Amino acid sequence: MNAVRQTARVAAVAMLAAASLASADEAAERLFTETVEPVLRQRCFGCHSHGDGVMEGGLALDWRSGWEVGGSRGPAVVPGDPDASLLIQAVRHVSDELVMPEDRLPAEEIETLVAWVESGAADPRVAQPAANVAATTDWWSLQPLELPPIPM
Repeated sequence: MNAVRQTARVAAVAMLAAASLASADEAAERLFTETVEPVLRQRCFGCHSHGDGVMEGGLALDWRSGWEVGGSRGPAVVPGDPDASLLIQAVRHVSDELVMPEDRLPAEEIETLVAWVESGAADPRVAQPAANVAATTDWWSLQPLELPPIPM
């Protein structure tokens, strides 16, 4: 009987831990959706999105894989490390080579982005945005697979 109670306790603790992790994930995704995505949409998508057909430096910020892979300079965000994140360096204007956008963001918007990166950069956007991707990115890796002709 004691072993049954012990097993039930372990199961209950595991379920509570899973529930708290789920709620933490939901809170992180809500932070992104309600505070981070509007900043990115207003300040960054004009130059870095599929929807607007522009991805300067090869960087797309309108989906998670875009900032994870990054552009010509590498990943735009290093989850948990704002100082190593190119996105944060760009909005802080720490380098003359990496100043985006041209007009400085308000301090509260920069802090929103920093807090997001520090918290692990949760981003629920997993699907590539619908747009005329072929017109803006004709990279071989994004083309549909085709069988090559068989040599005769």
